[in-house]
Amino acid sequence: MSLITVSVFVLIAIVLIVLLTSVLKLNAFVSLFAVSLLLALTALPGRDVISVMKDGFGSTMSSIGFLIIFGAMIAVMLEKSGGAVSIANYMLSKTGKNKATAALGITGFIAGMPIFCDSGFIILSGLAKSFSAKSKIALPFVAIVLATSLYSVHCLLPTHPGTLAAASFVVPMLPALGLQTETGKLLTMISMGAGSMMISHANDAYFWVITRFSGINVNTTLKVYSTATVVMGVTVFLCVLLTSYFVL
Repeated sequence: MSLITVSVFVLIAIVLIVLLTSVLKLNAFVSLFAVSLLLALTALPGRDVISVMKDGFGSTMSSIGFLIIFGAMIAVMLEKSGGAVSIANYMLSKTGKNKATAALGITGFIAGMPIFCDSGFIILSGLAKSFSAKSKIALPFVAIVLATSLYSVHCLLPTHPGTLAAASFVVPMLPALGLQTETGKLLTMISMGAGSMMISHANDAYFWVITRFSGINVNTTLKVYSTATVVMGVTVFLCVLLTSYFVL
């Protein structure tokens, strides 16, 4: 089966996931499992599909499973102990309700520097809910501010684990592209971040973390968060393009 055919099947699978979860309101896990099984049966004829799916699920759990488990535990402890409310009250007393979302965005940016965005959002999701309740600002807006601040660090900060992992694939190609200088390497990493930001939706684990731990529905996440990632990606790309004219 050609690469183009497989790519078409993957795109169809993504569309199916979005339709099943946002239009038909089918459970996210059921939708993902059903579409993944259908895609595997179509794109991997003659292969042991069950073994492939087990390996894929096991790999995912080994990479983020403990982050989700312990992150959820911390989030619940913050919520049940009143810690999230106390933090929200303190920050609001310093910034005022009008600047609550900006304060939460800065918090997400700083907290996201040493950790992946998934675990950062899980840990801080209770804080977002407390901010929304205290400041009377709609939860979807507050949750997306937190989500995008964590996501921007995850994709763009050169020393972040996510950025470093992606950069390792591109480094061998830099001399051929004329980007082997320190400035070229920096712009390459940032441009990769811009590309990785684009259109985070139902095929992204972080999309589901935001949806589930903030308690907002799939349609809202698609409209607000996915749109925000497009704006972020395009903005960063244009900034890199403009900068390259002056420094390369």
